[in-house]
Amino acid sequence: MDNAISSFEQSKANIEAAQAEVQSRQIDLDYTTVKAPITGITSKESVSEGSLIVAGDPSASLLTQITQLAPIFVNFAYPDAEAERLRRELSEGSLVPPSSGKLSVEVYFGDGSAYPTAGEVDFTDSLIDRGTGTVSARGVVPNPEQKLLPGQFVRVQVMGLTRPNAITVPERAVAQGPRGTFVYVVDEQSVARMRQVTTGDTVGGRWVILAGVSDGERVIVDGLAKVRPDSPVQVEEAKAVTPASTAQE
Repeated sequence: MDNAISSFEQSKANIEAAQAEVQSRQIDLDYTTVKAPITGITSKESVSEGSLIVAGDPSASLLTQITQLAPIFVNFAYPDAEAERLRRELSEGSLVPPSSGKLSVEVYFGDGSAYPTAGEVDFTDSLIDRGTGTVSARGVVPNPEQKLLPGQFVRVQVMGLTRPNAITVPERAVAQGPRGTFVYVVDEQSVARMRQVTTGDTVGGRWVILAGVSDGERVIVDGLAKVRPDSPVQVEEAKAVTPASTAQE
């Protein structure tokens, strides 16, 4: 009887050991399948099929690189002077952030054509790069058709900040002179006066005027080459339009 019990216990132990061995081999088998942690496309493989790879070996070759394409990240930078201006104007209230707290980013290809879908800014660095004098930022952009590729050169326009009661003029009304940027303002006697102005961003083909022109003043838009400062001009009023109460940049 004792021999039978001993034989039974031994057989039971052998079964448990075999089951443990099966589990161990199953784990090894599972590791033979490499699953990507993200969705994307791979670059050229560095190791051919059938090669022996040792897990955890720091000298082992990289299998391949996976690049996420949908969504895709767009990295850009802007000057530190621009960053300081934005901080100051947001603090003063002359610029108002969106209620959502998210700025949108529009992408343009190298030939100037617009990417059809806007993204949003998801990161702005808290440090200034001393080497370039810029602040790094990043936008995340939907890319379901993979029209944007890693390493591709694009231009971006960040939108979402609003400037209440902004004064804007068409881009063609603004000129450059020895003393800087100026426009021609027509006074009550129909005389053209050169006026130095401070410009902000461009919005929809119009310059935002930060200083130099007051609400209601008449600005010459066409025929600037024929205008002489402090000379009478014949004014042809443009068709009246209803100005927007805010400008977005």
